[in-house]
Amino acid sequence: MLSENEVNMFFSMLQIKNNNIHMGVTRYMITEITLLTDLQQEIEAVVGSDGAAALFYHASTEAAKDSTEEAGVDLMFKGMPFKEQLGFLLKITQFHGWGVGEIKEFSENPFRCVLVNKQTYIGDVYEGKADGPRCYYTSGLLDIFEFFAKMNEIDLKLQMTETKCKAKGDSYCEWIIEPEAPI
Repeated sequence: MLSENEVNMFFSMLQIKNNNIHMGVTRYMITEITLLTDLQQEIEAVVGSDGAAALFYHASTEAAKDSTEEAGVDLMFKGMPFKEQLGFLLKITQFHGWGVGEIKEFSENPFRCVLVNKQTYIGDVYEGKADGPRCYYTSGLLDIFEFFAKMNEIDLKLQMTETKCKAKGDSYCEWIIEPEAPI
């Protein structure tokens, strides 16, 4: 759970410009999460779960990259141990409404990270009836781990696999992040 100091720090990063909420040059919109969950389900009905996964993953990867660059994350985290950086990233995703994540396992050499999220934006919508993982947007946001790895001089192409998902009936969502296997 976020502490009061952490919430205040996040709010201090926001600015009002031309009657809009911004962090750096990124404009934010406050809305009910159902806007995103309903949209995801509508897109899945038209293009299938693979198509929706590709769209949401790409959109969230770009949003995460833009947000971290504009917020000066590289300066904010300089000198902080890698695992603490990732923990802070999870707090940022919690602040933005993507759920409450925690690091279950972490190793820098060889690199491997297992994350769990017990409260996801989409998991409860499916009530355990999905035929596979549905946390596309969260998976894309977590793609920013490569940015943090490079900041820590770990130059790896990482792959993230959602191995458990509340949407398909698991009690929590889980991602394994590790180097891509050589082709």
